[in-house]
Amino acid sequence: MKHTMTGLCAAFLAALSLPAAAGTQTTEISSTATTTATAPEKEESIFDKIWGLATFYKNPDSPFLNEVSFIGRYQGQFYNVDSDREDIHDWENRRFHLGLQLAMFENKLKIKAEMITAENLDPFYSSLRDAYAEYSPSKAFNLRVGKFEPRFTKEFSTSSREILTFERSQLVNQFRPDYAPGVAVFGKVQQWNWYAAVISNDVDREFGQFHAGWTGFASLGYDLKETLGLKEAEIRADYMHREKDSAEDTVFNYFEDGVSLNLTLRDGKWGLINDFIGGFGDNSNAFSWVVIPTYNFTDKLQAVVRGTLSFADEENGLVPQSRYERAAGGTAGSQYQALLAGLNYYIYGHKLKLMTSMEYANMEGGTGPGYEGWTFMTGVRVAW
Repeated sequence: MKHTMTGLCAAFLAALSLPAAAGTQTTEISSTATTTATAPEKEESIFDKIWGLATFYKNPDSPFLNEVSFIGRYQGQFYNVDSDREDIHDWENRRFHLGLQLAMFENKLKIKAEMITAENLDPFYSSLRDAYAEYSPSKAFNLRVGKFEPRFTKEFSTSSREILTFERSQLVNQFRPDYAPGVAVFGKVQQWNWYAAVISNDVDREFGQFHAGWTGFASLGYDLKETLGLKEAEIRADYMHREKDSAEDTVFNYFEDGVSLNLTLRDGKWGLINDFIGGFGDNSNAFSWVVIPTYNFTDKLQAVVRGTLSFADEENGLVPQSRYERAAGGTAGSQYQALLAGLNYYIYGHKLKLMTSMEYANMEGGTGPGYEGWTFMTGVRVAW
């Protein structure tokens, strides 16, 4: 049955990777016909008023301080795992972040500090998450210094505020990515966007002691929406290299090198993400293909499917998801496949949404018993 499921997953992913439906053509309206018309002012909703309270101060004309805002997120979720190893279920306060963000000097300087609380708020302060200063004199050049989330793979580059699934896919998490102290430069020139960063692998509750190695990142993307006539279309290549130093490395410490080639398409009600990922190192060489198609039934209700195929050249080269497969007794292997289907309901965009999903996952090819099981999840996500 396991080999049959592998074949079915492969066939399903191949079908999903076909190009998204072509965008509909629109009739261009003469500019002379629109100069006399004025768009009606949009009435402020109750959600606009509530979330507007998070901005304590705003003055775009000030030469010094332009805005002070409260920021944060809460993500709570119930999970139920039914597997061949163990059945587990619980409610988890997945993320609860609180912080402040300042915009200064005609919005060219942004200072952000965000803390994490421990589960059940005990202790209330657990560690710093985002804590950086970002200088943006132009679209072509931006500089970020502090503790932040580096760009690598499409899923990890997407904030947990906006990610379409509860958790990221298997091989992305096996890189052991996290927020880390470092320096990043990035920008956009015409259709090209670029990114480069160096981080320390030694991370603690704040900025670490810088006693360990470092990891470098480089990314280059190209905007294809005008070429393809879609609302959104981008192809991007990411590269990661780690200089390991000692056991002090706590982030990005599984592979020495990593690559990601990802394609994002969106038009009308359809969306599609394709990501081909490779990790190379002493532990093993591993590869993964992640496909995420979406369909918006309405402007609030969205269907999401994610297919994952991963394999490694060592019998224990892949590790199960720490949430929630490893917690249910899953062990390492060399072949992993998963298929997720879910619904997202956007009450107020990504600022307030409900999510639910069911995922089948199977791990085999290791010295241990592996894993096969179903994970049901439902929860709420709030962001300020």
